[in-house]
Amino acid sequence: KMTLNRKREYSVEARSIEVLGKSQKLKEINFGELSVEHRTRCIADVKDMVEMEKKLQYIPLLDGLRRLSKTKWEDYTYVSRYIDQLLLTEARNKKIILPMKPTKEDGGKDFEGAFREAFHRGRHFNVGCYDLAGAYLNAIIELCLDPANVYEEEVENSIPIEVTDRVSNKVIATYYVKQNPEAILPLVAKKLLFEKNKFKKLKNETDPNSSDYKIIEENYKLWKSISLSSWGVIGNKYFRYYDYRTTSLITSVIRGLLHFIEGELLKKGYTLEYLDTDGAIIDDKGKDISDWLNTLIQEWFQKKFGKSTKILFDYEGNYEKLFIVALTRYRGWLRRPDGTLEEKNVGLEIKRKDSTEFMKQSQKELLELILNKCSKEEAIELIKIKLEEIKNQPLKAISFSCKLSKKPEDYATEIKRGNKTFKKKPYIIVSALKNANLTKKVGELFWWVYCDERIPMAFDDETTIKNVDWAKMKERNIYNKVRVIFEAMEWWKKERGKKFLELFGEFIEKKPRKVKSKKPPKETPKKATEEKTIVCDFEQCMKNLKGICIATEVWNCPKNNESSVYEEPELLKKDNEKPIESYYEE
Repeated sequence: KMTLNRKREYSVEARSIEVLGKSQKLKEINFGELSVEHRTRCIADVKDMVEMEKKLQYIPLLDGLRRLSKTKWEDYTYVSRYIDQLLLTEARNKKIILPMKPTKEDGGKDFEGAFREAFHRGRHFNVGCYDLAGAYLNAIIELCLDPANVYEEEVENSIPIEVTDRVSNKVIATYYVKQNPEAILPLVAKKLLFEKNKFKKLKNETDPNSSDYKIIEENYKLWKSISLSSWGVIGNKYFRYYDYRTTSLITSVIRGLLHFIEGELLKKGYTLEYLDTDGAIIDDKGKDISDWLNTLIQEWFQKKFGKSTKILFDYEGNYEKLFIVALTRYRGWLRRPDGTLEEKNVGLEIKRKDSTEFMKQSQKELLELILNKCSKEEAIELIKIKLEEIKNQPLKAISFSCKLSKKPEDYATEIKRGNKTFKKKPYIIVSALKNANLTKKVGELFWWVYCDERIPMAFDDETTIKNVDWAKMKERNIYNKVRVIFEAMEWWKKERGKKFLELFGEFIEKKPRKVKSKKPPKETPKKATEEKTIVCDFEQCMKNLKGICIATEVWNCPKNNESSVYEEPELLKKDNEKPIESYYEE
C-alpha cells in the first residue's frame, strides 16, 4: 500500500538516496531566492524524479487504477475513494440512487468483528503458514451479501445465514439473503478480485529475471492491497452503503468457517498457533496440509449454504523460526515452497518508522538471541548491556523522529462525546515543539526526546538538548519493548510490588513526595430556610404557654435558653391527639 506513512521522509533528496543510491546533498539552498544554485538544484531534482519513475513505473500503475475507478490523480492515497467510485459507477449502470455519506452523528450500528487470536505466543520452529485468500470478497460474491438482498423474514430464492457471537460462536441472529448476484456489492467485489487475480496469474507466469516482472509484481501488490483494504471501507459505518446486518453476515460467515477449521485441526492433533482473518500459522508437523484444509472448506460451505466456494488456503511455506509477540506482531524466517528464505516482520518496532534506531536494533538482537534458543539469563545479560550502551548513543539514534501532518493549531484540543465536551491532552509532538520554541512546516522531519521531569523537547541540533531524562528514555527504548517479549516467553508475570526493571538490577529512584500544607476547613454557612425561626425566651414561655415552649415544643423548657435558635416545627400532637392550641386554652 502506498501511503505517506511508509517512508521516513518524502523529499526528492531522501527518495533519490533510497531508490537511486545517490550520495546525500549536504549543502543547504535557500529556495526563497532565485539564483544559479537554485536553478541547478531544481534541474537536478527533476532529473532524479525522471530516473526514479523509469525504475518504479508509478505513473502507469496509478493511471490504470485511476481509469478503472474514475478517480482523480490526487486521490491515489485514499483507498476509500476508489471503492466509493466503483460503487457509484455500478449504481449508475443499474440506475440506482445511493444514499449520501453519513455524518458522524448518523453513523450506523457496530458489528461483530473478525475471529483473530494469538493462541500460543513465544518462539516456534518449523510451523506452516497458510494464507486465506480473498475470504471476505468471495463471501460477498458467492452468498450475494448486499443490503438490498438482506431480509428479516424468508423470501423467494433466499437462504438463511446466521450471525454468531465472535468468541462463543453462539447464534445471535438469523437473516434471509436473496440470491441476486447482480446487486452492487457483489459486482464491485468481482471487479476487485478480477484485477488482483489477473496480475497474480501474470506474475506467476513471468520470469522473475525479466524486465516486465517488477512492473507486474507492483501491479499485483497494488490490487492486492486495495482488495484487502476494501473491507476496511465496506465495514466503515460512515461508508455510504454501510449496513450493519450485511457486515455482520460477512464477518460471521468467515468466523464460522475458522471456528470449524480450528475444531478439525484439534481432532487431527495439529496445533493452531496463530489465526487472523486472512491466514493461519499451524504446527502442521512439517507437511503441507492445504489440500486437506481446502476439502474441509468445501464440505462446510456445501453443508451450510449448499454451494461451492473459491475461498482457499494457499500454502505460503514453512517458518523455520518464528516469534509471536502478540496479535498482529511477529517476526520470523519463512522458507517458501520454491526454496527462497524470506524475513518477515509484522507490526514490530523493527519495521515502524516512528521507532528509534536504537530501539529497532535492540529488539532485533533480542529476538535473534531468543530464536537461537537462549536462556532467560542470557537474554537478561543482553538487556543489561543495552542499558549501558544507550547513554553512549548519538542523541538522534535514541530519539523519536516525526513530522507534522497539519499545522500545530489544527490539532484537536477537545473531544466531544454525546452532548459533553472534554479537554484533550496536547499532541506530544506539538508540546515538544512548543517546549523547544521550535517552528516546523508540515511534513518537515524533526526529532524529540524526554528531558527532566518527563518534558518532551523537540530538536534539530543535538547540542541544544540538555538534561535528558534517562529513566524515561530507557523505559521507552528498552523496557516497554522487552516486557511484552518476556511475557510471551513466560519469563515475567506482573505481580504487586514488583517492577520489571528490577530483573536487570535497576530501580526507580523515589523522589520525596511534596507535602501540601493543610488549609483550615472552611466554615459551612447555615443553609437558608424559608421557615420562621423563634428565639426561646424562658419567662415569655412560662407566662403565655404555661410551661410549653413554642420553640422546642417540649415540657419544662430549660432555663438560660435565650441564645438557642430553632426552626419552627409543625404543631405537636400529644397522646390524646389534641392539637397544641387546646393546651393554650387550658
